[in-house]
Amino acid sequence: MVSSNNLYFQILLQLIFAVPGPPAEVKLLATSPERALVTWMPPKYPNGEIQKYYIYVRVMDSNNGRKVEPKVVPATSSEYEIKDLRKRHQYEVWVSALTRIGEGPGSPVSSLTSSNKG
Repeated sequence: MVSSNNLYFQILLQLIFAVPGPPAEVKLLATSPERALVTWMPPKYPNGEIQKYYIYVRVMDSNNGRKVEPKVVPATSSEYEIKDLRKRHQYEVWVSALTRIGEGPGSPVSSLTSSNKG
């Protein structure tokens, strides 16, 4: 049988040593043929103080398997502008949060196809 003190301690440890949940309500909007805006809300379960966000942008082309380097955004921000989109290319974007424990899982992937105008 688990005592209430032991259960409290286990829950406390999970909160202290857990990474944050994924950012919520991630939206991706084309603002021009060459730019897009990503917005998000903090994770429902931050599991500590959010230190920064990572924005992942992947161009869907013949090199889909290549590593995607995240853009780092301060914890005080809730948006990021993607610049220099290539014409007629599909992009996948997702966001993750980071605490002192580590990076949490990414948000669901959002997709956008850039315009051929411009």
